Amino acid sequence: MDKKRYEFKEREKEKVLRSEAKEKNEKRTEIDKKNFYWRVLDMRLKYWYLRKKEEVVEEARN
Repeated sequence: MDKKRYEFKEREKEKVLRSEAKEKNEKRTEIDKKNFYWRVLDMRLKYWYLRKKEEVVEEARN
């Protein structure tokens, strides 16, 4: 099997997987999407807060 044909098959597989993922994403309810968004936001805030706390502790030591 030549290289072009192999790449074509890989692209086709990838296309199918992408369409399946898109379909699953569309099936999710709006509530699920919002909950996921807030969970991500909460984690970002948590890491930001912990980083700031570490900076304050470092400044206090110096």
